[in-house]
Amino acid sequence: MAIPKIYLIGGIAIAMYFNCYSQDTTMKHKKLEVVPVIEKAKQSEFITDISSSCPSYTLSKEKMIDLGTVDIGDAMRYVPGVQLKDYGGIGGIKTVSFRSLGAAHTSVSLDHYLQPNTQTGSINLSAFETFGMSQLQFTSGQPASMDAMPSAYVLANHIAVAASIMETDSVLRWKVYQNMSSIHAYESGVLCSVPIKKKAFIGFQGFGRYGSGQYPFVSTLSGDEEEQIRTNADLLSIKGRAVAGYRWKNASIAANFSYYKNDQLLPGAVILFNPFNDQELHQSNYRADVNYTLTKKDWHLRTTAFSQSNETDYYDPTFLNAQGFIRSNYQQQISAAGMMLSRKLKYRSERLFAGVDGTYSQLESDQFTARPKRMAVNTVVGISKWLGKWKVEGNLTHQFIQDVARSSDTLKTINYSKFSPYISIGVLPFDQQNIRFRFFYKRVFRMPTFNDLYYNFIGNTNLLPEDAQLFNGGGTWGKSFGKEQQQHRVELNVDAFYNRIKNKIVAIPTKDLFNWSMQNIGKTEVKGVEAGLAYQLKKNEWEYAVTTAHIFNVSIDITDPESPSYGHQIPYTPLYASTQSLSIAFKGYKITTNLLYTGKRYTLNENIPSNQLNAFTDWNIGVEKTFSFKKNRKLGIHLRMMNVLNKNYEVIRSFPMPGRYYQFTLNVGNL
Repeated sequence: MAIPKIYLIGGIAIAMYFNCYSQDTTMKHKKLEVVPVIEKAKQSEFITDISSSCPSYTLSKEKMIDLGTVDIGDAMRYVPGVQLKDYGGIGGIKTVSFRSLGAAHTSVSLDHYLQPNTQTGSINLSAFETFGMSQLQFTSGQPASMDAMPSAYVLANHIAVAASIMETDSVLRWKVYQNMSSIHAYESGVLCSVPIKKKAFIGFQGFGRYGSGQYPFVSTLSGDEEEQIRTNADLLSIKGRAVAGYRWKNASIAANFSYYKNDQLLPGAVILFNPFNDQELHQSNYRADVNYTLTKKDWHLRTTAFSQSNETDYYDPTFLNAQGFIRSNYQQQISAAGMMLSRKLKYRSERLFAGVDGTYSQLESDQFTARPKRMAVNTVVGISKWLGKWKVEGNLTHQFIQDVARSSDTLKTINYSKFSPYISIGVLPFDQQNIRFRFFYKRVFRMPTFNDLYYNFIGNTNLLPEDAQLFNGGGTWGKSFGKEQQQHRVELNVDAFYNRIKNKIVAIPTKDLFNWSMQNIGKTEVKGVEAGLAYQLKKNEWEYAVTTAHIFNVSIDITDPESPSYGHQIPYTPLYASTQSLSIAFKGYKITTNLLYTGKRYTLNENIPSNQLNAFTDWNIGVEKTFSFKKNRKLGIHLRMMNVLNKNYEVIRSFPMPGRYYQFTLNVGNL
């Protein structure tokens, strides 16, 4: 079934060439239509893209510095609608849920290279440090970049990370970075990009994260407040990346090789009378990528391929089983290749596009008897077009997935074939006002992971993919005004959303608490509203910016009317959350403050007091100074106080977060 899809894409590409808008030789006698465009604010201050017809947020490297974030997971906390699962510790796992869609509904790409994980379906965002990143963009609906591969269009949400090392220049570019904190967590990094005779470049980036990660916290499990120390959090993580590229007049080729080694102790859950934990996690990853791009007149082609190897070793020396310990080893191999072809139409923001990619994954483990293999072919066809004051964007994706796994002495084959439509509409109804109304609809299928299907005693090979239908409607407004010495910028966005998920993959207990089963029984209904306001003032050499964002999210279980959890808020989803930020800048000095509030949540399906997690506020304040030298060299010094109120809180039950601590960052270079 995969081969005909490739022929389909080829046929569409040919049709695009003969049927799309061609150059009009009589244009000199015609008056061009004016397409209204909403101006964008300085992205280092405002993260919401109000010109997008679907929810889109961009965090520049300056904004991530202002927020004091050390990895993508930290940065994503400030995106409205995102619930971050953070298990604490300097190497703690971080995954995101957007508008109550699980982490497996969000894909991640680094420089347009997708970062898949077929075993668990979710990506650990703490493994992606913010050092060396030039931009982080999150979109719900479809990716914003025309270089995104078809696999990124299949899921509901996409995180696109761009690295500074891939930005070419005519001069040597470099940066050295050091971060230290009072919770015994440290980071060191270096990167450089070297041009070679104007057409080629090579680059290198090295990064290390290390420390004991110890911090005090207050435990109330015994009924009294008792201060303890978070232990067994030691971490040594090393990452290296080398890139090379060559540019022609209309084409370029780039290659990338990366290595990641991570050894850490896991602090685990805090349990009454047994705060000690001695689990270990060891990981090593290799990855090689290559891509080729060609731009000729209105056409743009991108092809890419990669191969990666991931090995994970988990050890618990005190596991309660017959052996008295457990050691689990997983070896995952993933290879992929794909292409995306697009053609610009009448205006720069209009295009037709089509693409196909294929991924081959296999997993071996002492926890699996199946030794599963998966072949996935994803295709996409789409268009972006202005129709007067209306902008219409849409795509149709198809997923073909074939799983082959050992069952007893035979091989069992499972096939999936699913189409998913997406359409968004934006309209600018008034000529003189930057007001936009927008709407989108998308249907997505989240495929079961290897763990869902094959994990010993738990996996269920009859699982169907999760079926989610997403609706979003809202409006945005932006306006700049004032004189040269005093300039103002105001932005406003309001969105209402509705999601409905069926065939939700959930784990339920069977004969006892140690034997569970994966089944398609869950149904979830999600309704909510997001609202954001941003204001910026530039007056002489002063610059002020303030933003606020609020989200109300009602996500309820509608699986079984007879269940005690029917109509209850789903786990770890607050009814209300908000973020606020304020910054003041003057002559290279900058003061920033950011506040994140998360309302009460429930850890299990039943909304009863024993399952409740209290609301928390995380407030931080920072002071920055940037010194400029010759040859565009800069020295940046940043001092931050995190969790100013010294409030003890948990994002995940029994995994306490740090109280008040301090963070000092130093970076120097011409980036």
